[in-house]
Amino acid sequence: MNDNRNKKTFGLLYTLKIQFQNMPSFSSGFIYANKKNQIEILITVDAISEDGEPYFNNEREVQDATYLCSFFDGKPLNQNWQISNEKGPFCKAVKYDTTLSRREPPTLRTITRSTFQISKFISSDIVNPALEIAVGINIPGIGNFDTSMNGTPTLNSGSVFKSPSRISVSRISPIDYTDNRNVMVIDKGWKYIMTDALFRNGSNRHSSSYRNYATIIRYKKISIITANKYNIIEKRVSPTLPYSAPYKDWFYSTTMPHAMNYATDDQALGAYLTSWFIETRDRVGYFHAINEGWTELTHKKKPPLYFTSMRNGEFNKKNTFSVWPQFSNDMPKLARFSNNNQNSITLVCHQINLVDHIPLYLGAECRAQSNTSLASHVEIVDEFGNEGIMTIEYRHNIDGEITV
Repeated sequence: MNDNRNKKTFGLLYTLKIQFQNMPSFSSGFIYANKKNQIEILITVDAISEDGEPYFNNEREVQDATYLCSFFDGKPLNQNWQISNEKGPFCKAVKYDTTLSRREPPTLRTITRSTFQISKFISSDIVNPALEIAVGINIPGIGNFDTSMNGTPTLNSGSVFKSPSRISVSRISPIDYTDNRNVMVIDKGWKYIMTDALFRNGSNRHSSSYRNYATIIRYKKISIITANKYNIIEKRVSPTLPYSAPYKDWFYSTTMPHAMNYATDDQALGAYLTSWFIETRDRVGYFHAINEGWTELTHKKKPPLYFTSMRNGEFNKKNTFSVWPQFSNDMPKLARFSNNNQNSITLVCHQINLVDHIPLYLGAECRAQSNTSLASHVEIVDEFGNEGIMTIEYRHNIDGEITV
């Protein structure tokens, strides 16, 4: 670097001070020891040359000349700290405090052309109690000055520079969202879309005479938030069901559910089909009429999913009670926007309840694959850079419940 300072003769260091950028009146700050969470430190330097002109020409020169050190012995911070001149995406103190007993340096003189203020950003991945941090500066040909407790023997225009200034930074244990104690599940309850949707069965596949207008279609939202209600900055959902699965077109759009379950109630009457969508940005839901055109489907092949009145789940055209995914394309679509919340993981749960006086059993020969209700995984990063992979498991009951 072309260092124009070297063409100047050092005169006097008026000011060298360290503070928190966002809370200059506070003396203590806390960050998570996850290597991502930064805290911003403000350094003030006022130095002149021998002829009374600013010794430094620009902020870059001040950045290169300054360093952070221990308040107690003036030694530069070790490798347990990451020090950067660049602000990262997780630069935010967990909290500030004023508990540090400190002797303030003299009040700054009026800001002049020779005064520069720069920021440094520090983070760490080592959990540790508070460390009191000072700032130092190197003047070529003169030596180092710092704001440690005892100062430095370097002469500052004939006298020793001693101007104690410090901050305290504590590194606390990061949060692991893989641990379910660090998240909360909020179930917002069912909302009913229809209580009289139509479905047909296969008791007489030639006449399609069986119609039932008692099908219930309902949905609800489930939110997963951090236990401390931190904002979620990043979230990545790992697909659970195969993209090319035959049950892809059971729904309003080609949006795949992340899981499905089939269950019966305590009386074992009728059947429930429950589907969960995670962080979907598309409209999801069911069609108004189920099994319109079931006859054509059952003539051609065994359907991907069916319910039957046969206890053993046998596929029999006479006893196949309900067939998917043959929906009517000209009926109103019963869809809802998911309205995701940036600061939570949003699940939309849709359910069809086929109400009838006889038990319905999931077909033993369904082509629906066995992984329809495998656990899903969602990776999140919060506003402080804490992260983890949440495992979402789907309860095999009629309530659409999940556990994390």
